[in-house]
Amino acid sequence: PEIEVKDGTTDIVDGTTTPINFGSTTLGTPLVKNFTINNTGNSALSLTAPTLPTGFTLVGNFPTSVAANATANFQLQLDAAAAGSPTGTISFANNDSDENPFDFAIAGTVNPLPNLKPIVTNVTSTAPNGKYTIGQVIPINVTFSENVFVNGTPELVLETGALDAVVKFSSGSGTNTLTFNYKVGVTHTTSDLDYVSRTALNLNNGTIEDADGNNAILTLPTPGTTGSLSANKEIQIPAFNIIAGTNRRDVLTGTNGSDRLIGEQANDTLTGGAGADEFVYNRIQDGFDTIKDFQPGIDKIVMTKLIATFNYSGSNPIADGIVSFSSRGSNTILLLDPDGADGSAHARSYISFRNLSVADLNNPNNFVFS
Repeated sequence: PEIEVKDGTTDIVDGTTTPINFGSTTLGTPLVKNFTINNTGNSALSLTAPTLPTGFTLVGNFPTSVAANATANFQLQLDAAAAGSPTGTISFANNDSDENPFDFAIAGTVNPLPNLKPIVTNVTSTAPNGKYTIGQVIPINVTFSENVFVNGTPELVLETGALDAVVKFSSGSGTNTLTFNYKVGVTHTTSDLDYVSRTALNLNNGTIEDADGNNAILTLPTPGTTGSLSANKEIQIPAFNIIAGTNRRDVLTGTNGSDRLIGEQANDTLTGGAGADEFVYNRIQDGFDTIKDFQPGIDKIVMTKLIATFNYSGSNPIADGIVSFSSRGSNTILLLDPDGADGSAHARSYISFRNLSVADLNNPNNFVFS
């Protein structure tokens, strides 16, 4: 047998130390080169698998035999798994007595990826789809193409009706997802929550950058399109007529639409009227009120701020004895106990519901606690 090895049409000299160059590529993008083995002798050429330098691998099978006056092919790959300039010698044994083993140098260059700036790839929320009301917190998650680090307090501006919500950065520095915890305000309303525009994320004199110090590109997906908050979620904040009382005794009457009644302090008398109404209580001093027409399953008692003043960390104030009920004739009294059934404080009467039973009210779905 008589071995010849070619790089394309170029003969490779056995033992050459001038590398066959694979060229250059970027990290993660391998390069493959084809080689041909000719047997110009009169008997079969036997071959064994090659040894390769680090950074190169064999693609597919290596021929083990080449007939007389025949050819065979093999492929080598520059792996591109690490940046650098791998080089070394490929060597394979054969039965050509004067060119055994056959070896030659190979080399290539793997360039690191350019320092790309982080970009926003998605905006969503972990909050379930549905309707939300005053005081409830909705986490907004902004995902980047890589981990980012935050200095300061960037802001995200949400479209919430007449007065947009400016939501400050909450958590996630060092990860690829930044969280902005949005608390629903009294005047906020939207049929499908989203940010105001592609430029709604701003640094607020802070920074958002990757580990290499590249400043993030803050452009968001266009509202309503793929990757935007409203495309990913269906979060509604219904519109309400705001009817607010004073610190004296008030008689507040709602409309035929959806109203948000805020009695404030002193003993108030509240009538929601038609529609899905909310009766809002922010402080322990806001009772003792009378609600004349609460509609279970339709209206809501909103206690987010009130329950927060108790430093309550549970999820169901009714089950934990913070909120309880007592019958009084045809009416039901809601009682508040700031430290629950097992605490030392005493429950106090807080709201009287006209013509409703305990069974009508005793359901967390009639309340907004958090």
